[in-house]
Amino acid sequence: WQGLALVDLAGVDKTTLVGLGYENLLDVDVAEGQILISTKKQVGTDRMNRPICANYLFFLNPATLEVSRAVNVPGVFAYQQPGTKRLLFNDTQYGPDWQTVTILRSTEMVGSTVRLLDSATLPVGYWSVLADGDDVYYTGYSYGYYVERENAVDVMPVYSNSYLVGSFDLTAAGEFTNSREIAVGQFWINLLGVQGDMAYLSLNSAGIAQYDFGTAPPSLKGMIPVMGYPQKLRFGSTHAYAPLGYSGTAVFEK
Repeated sequence: WQGLALVDLAGVDKTTLVGLGYENLLDVDVAEGQILISTKKQVGTDRMNRPICANYLFFLNPATLEVSRAVNVPGVFAYQQPGTKRLLFNDTQYGPDWQTVTILRSTEMVGSTVRLLDSATLPVGYWSVLADGDDVYYTGYSYGYYVERENAVDVMPVYSNSYLVGSFDLTAAGEFTNSREIAVGQFWINLLGVQGDMAYLSLNSAGIAQYDFGTAPPSLKGMIPVMGYPQKLRFGSTHAYAPLGYSGTAVFEK
């Protein structure tokens, strides 16, 4: 991330280049008409010599090119609830044995600071988070837990693992509720997009799966075979669009 090109689609040849002179830039996103820039700064190490970082967020106004002062935040920006000052952050912390754990942080902007409202810790192995409205979705690879299975003699603990997709509801108070989860299986998955009760996953880059979280428990609604490697999804009024590179674009009903 060395800079941005801001293109005014309503103008003619109106392109503005913005240099980003941040040493540790993590992500650039957009929300509520602002460009949000996530950075970090290493501030030392813990007793196990693991790095400790502070996260910061900058707000860039694309119209005036003014950028805010650094706001100390609990993670990397992931989502802003439309019409509110509530921000969702993806916070990665060290767990036992150098494992990393993802913690979702629900916050609210109060002046030039953020106030923590709620947190939700995901099991080891989760990495991707997307949200829409009041629905927060995540995907990952759950491993290291045991399932009790009976054999002819006794009950044995068995190591188990699976790719999963899950969701939370985010209340008006910014709290995580109604946790739901469904195992996808041993397919490599990528969370492409979410809208309402629907989550769309790429399965081994060979198909796009639609999971309905409006049912209890969540269920597989449909599967769309694709040729290519979908990375993102865009939604129209009735259809979804998945760019496939040289293979074109997959178009299907939502």
